[in-house]
Amino acid sequence: MDKITLKTLDQLIQLETRAVQTYDLALKSVTDPVIRARLEKFKVTHTGNAEQLSKDILKILHNHIAANWDDITSAKITTPAKSPGVVCSREADFK
Repeated sequence: MDKITLKTLDQLIQLETRAVQTYDLALKSVTDPVIRARLEKFKVTHTGNAEQLSKDILKILHNHIAANWDDITSAKITTPAKSPGVVCSREADFK
């Protein structure tokens, strides 16, 4: 899985979301119907972009999990090592 790709997609989602918020803010003060219509159109485009990018991230993650399912489900759970200076009075604390 390409962590850089996921980070980039996440950054793009954040930018698209900020754009939507900016259009919401502008729409509160703009009264001209022509300009409002344009702003609404741009807002819809940015909303769709954010939704599509979110779907792309989910698809990448799904594919990664599917490709590594055996490794994921067979991962060995280990007991944590004692930290120096930590006294444990119960054996159950390490199970």
